Amino acid sequence: MKRTIFRAGLLDGHRGPAILVPFDPQELWDLAPVPVASETYGERPGHLVADTLNGRAFEGWIGCRFGRHFRLVDDALRRAAKIEVGDVFEVALAPRGKSRATSAVKQRAARRER
Repeated sequence: MKRTIFRAGLLDGHRGPAILVPFDPQELWDLAPVPVASETYGERPGHLVADTLNGRAFEGWIGCRFGRHFRLVDDALRRAAKIEVGDVFEVALAPRGKSRATSAVKQRAARRER
């Protein structure tokens, strides 16, 4: 599938820095969300993406809260991409397979059962 490229600003969200994604991944890519295990949000539906932020390649996920799609930006990604809250930069997102999300969810469930 094609990458979607847009400009975004890094926002200081209540769960840490994030960018707003200006589209609904399910509508644009015709893909249903998958369970994603996140330390910040726990297990939630999301869209796994291969992305570049300010030219730096990473993998992550797009979540949705209050009808707005977002991509959290942890400290390691922020430092590697050399971006700070308030900066505006290029973002490129493309969907990726669900194997890692499913694996992460299964690992989390196994830890809970112990």
